[in-house]
Order: sequence, then C-alpha cells, then structure tokens
Amino acid sequence: MAQAKQNNVKDSRARILLVDDHAVVRFGIAQLINRQTDLVVCGEEEDASCAMNAINTLKPDLVIADISLKDSSGLELMRNIKAQYPRLPVRVYLCRNRFPRRFPGLPHEGGGTGKDSDGHSASAGRGHLCQ
Repeated sequence: MAQAKQNNVKDSRARILLVDDHAVVRFGIAQLINRQTDLVVCGEEEDASCAMNAINTLKPDLVIADISLKDSSGLELMRNIKAQYPRLPVRVYLCRNRFPRRFPGLPHEGGGTGKDSDGHSASAGRGHLCQ
C-alpha cells in the first residue's frame, strides 16, 4: 500500500539527459548526478540523432553532452536543440587535453560561454561547461 502512495507522488527532481559516446563516461556522470537529491538522469544516448529523439520522448529539464560525438559535435547538437527547443538548457563539456587543438574559439560558437569551476576562460585550454 505504501508503494501505491509513492507512485502517485510527483517526482520534483530535475530530469537530465546525458549524451556521450563513451558508456563508461555516461555511467560515471550518471552516478554523480543520481546521488543528488534534486537531480535524476532520465536517459542516456551515445549520439546526437538519438539524443534529439530522446528529448522528444523523455522531456528532460537539461541536456548534458560531450563536445565530441560519433555522428556530430556537441556544438551542432546544441544548435539543433536550441532551434527546436529554445527553452531547454544545454551544457556541453570537453576533455581538457582536446581543447586547444580541436576547438579553438569554442565559447563563441553555438551561443555558448566557457568558464571552468575555477573561473578560467576557454582560451586557457582547460575543461569547460558551455551554455
């Protein structure tokens, strides 16, 4: 009986869709997110096209994506999400070792900003979250 009551209670946690082509990275990020009382991973996808379908189906409150995906870039995914779901927040992350060579000028692409948790700008070549 307690279980039936619990099922009727609306889950107020923010729903997050993870997009990364590395299963172990998705797993690790999901573990960190799901430990939070106000957040829950509602889905995981490995490429941009599946992510777009998942957004339509799962209705997440936030999308967190790797900048480098199998079928496109996280920046392209961010642009597509913003075109179809302009109010859906997107955070794109990248590995610091790849930043300086492959993604120059990142914060200005796709309408994003780039600063890490220490306040370093994207030009410093550190890991970043982009909005």
